[in-house]
Amino acid sequence: MNPLEAVEADTSRYRQTEAAHEQSRHALTASVLAALRAGERPTDVAAKSPFTEAYVRKLARENGIPEYLLRRYPKARAELESRLPGWRDAATAIGGLGIGLDDAEYVGGVLWYGLTHRGGEGNPEEQKRVITDRLVRWATRDGGDSSRAAAAIRSVLDEHLAGR
Repeated sequence: MNPLEAVEADTSRYRQTEAAHEQSRHALTASVLAALRAGERPTDVAAKSPFTEAYVRKLARENGIPEYLLRRYPKARAELESRLPGWRDAATAIGGLGIGLDDAEYVGGVLWYGLTHRGGEGNPEEQKRVITDRLVRWATRDGGDSSRAAAAIRSVLDEHLAGR
């Protein structure tokens, strides 16, 4: 076989394996998304795949799969209940804003995160800022008025976190 025939043969083999690799990647991505939709933790999914945790979380965001912190951290639900017994009412009120935050478990996880976030302990304004920032990022991931969303969320937090 002359050198050009070898290049042609290797190019053909390369294209065949490239197509197979691309098919495998699509199948793997579908499996990762299915696992995330089933409630598996992004960390666990990443550990079973060749993807990084950051990439798995990016896939989740891009495909509208929220990160459920109340599932991810075993102590989170009990901590949220003790710190904010009316968290379900706050989550319902935030869901009622009509900005795509109607998943109470997701919102509850963000409330827990904000209430326990380092630097926010004993600082209600910092807690509200952290919660608002996370919720606005999710609510406006496909576009939308972030300042309007922030103002609406903030008003709900002012009402439900008052006197804490």
